Amino acid sequence: DERIARIEHLTGTTAAHVDLVLLSLLLGYLLARALNFRHAVVQFGSLVLVQLFSILSTTAGVIIICGTLITLLLLRPLRLQIQAGSDTRGRLSFVDAYRAQGMILACICILGVDFSIFPQELAKTETFGVSLMDIAVGSMMLSAGLVAQDSSQRRRSFQLFCIGCARTSLLGAAGYAVHESEHGRHWNFFHSMAAVMLLDAFTAPLLRATWLSSAMTAASATVGQQLLLYSGIAHYILEHPRNSLIAANKEGICTILGFWALYRTGRAVGQLARATQAHGAGSASAQASPSLSKMADAGSVQALAPLSKMAENGRSQGLTAFLTAPTGRLLLALGGAGVGLRLAYVALSMTEQASRRLVNAPYILHTASTNVLVLAGFLLIELLTPPRTLSLLAAINRRQLMTFFLANISTGIVNVLFTCAAAPPTTAILVLCAYLGGVAAVVMAVDRAR
Repeated sequence: DERIARIEHLTGTTAAHVDLVLLSLLLGYLLARALNFRHAVVQFGSLVLVQLFSILSTTAGVIIICGTLITLLLLRPLRLQIQAGSDTRGRLSFVDAYRAQGMILACICILGVDFSIFPQELAKTETFGVSLMDIAVGSMMLSAGLVAQDSSQRRRSFQLFCIGCARTSLLGAAGYAVHESEHGRHWNFFHSMAAVMLLDAFTAPLLRATWLSSAMTAASATVGQQLLLYSGIAHYILEHPRNSLIAANKEGICTILGFWALYRTGRAVGQLARATQAHGAGSASAQASPSLSKMADAGSVQALAPLSKMAENGRSQGLTAFLTAPTGRLLLALGGAGVGLRLAYVALSMTEQASRRLVNAPYILHTASTNVLVLAGFLLIELLTPPRTLSLLAAINRRQLMTFFLANISTGIVNVLFTCAAAPPTTAILVLCAYLGGVAAVVMAVDRAR
């Protein structure tokens, strides 16, 4: 299969290249919020097409970054401020924005990788290396953990397992070739997510519902996964023939613990944000935003409550007052944790490369550090800009599972209708834009109808 031949034996790119793409993602979001893009089509350009072109071309990514910064400097100076008593109802929080933008990134990569225009260095690595799509896989796990609720995990696990089986059956019926070293012959990402949620559902009653407990669990799971790999699981994954049902799906089965570490990292960040919101609500005015934990049941995390002591008559306070407030401390905590995790990854990568296929400690650390830093970036953007509701991101955030499943099915259909690997660049871009526009339109239509 020509598509499989294109994505086999890839070694990835540099961490800096991945960071450049994610910086473009953040600046597209900053532009949409700062200039208050209201129309869904304009939001699609800023939030989706900016990501698409920064992925397809490094040069385009640099141009987008420079152009966004120049536009903001000329049209909308930014100041770090939080206004007292501002109405945050319907305000999209940094967690909502992160999850929705991450889903858009996944949708782009799912189909984009099948076209020759997609940079091969950003596709999933065969065994070792760093790439955008490798990061995206772990990001989905961490994103799910951010809004996880113990009461619904078993139900969602069953739903995801059924979707995974349906995907395997549909792609098999359509003759869509599967790259077995990604998750396995029959296993797919939905199965991994289902297994991780089920594991978390069984272990949650044994753990304290605090961010520190989740962080320690994530660290323990990372160490446990690495010890398993050292004990022979790595050799089994890389060398053992696929001569049984378990061996045929060895990548998916043997990486559950590692992905659970990322899931628990997400839970730690979400619990820290909720704790910060609760602390801020205790000293906030009566106009504080709704509880973060209540909104998490709907897959949404509301913006952190603005603090009245941080502003007087709508004027910004000093940097010291900001940094000593709960929201400021959360920003510092995320930034510090992200930098610390990145330094740990750099140190560990000197002895072992990251591997999404093995989900080893360097991969977990790199994925966690990247996502925590991106979350800090979204929080900073929220603090730099007035409250906005971006309808496209709000719809995608509320319909995460539907969006991902629709993107997977659409990818299969496009591959049946087109020989994607042979498509010229112009055709590839037009098909990708139509596909992304179609997914976005359907998700927004369903969201409005419900």
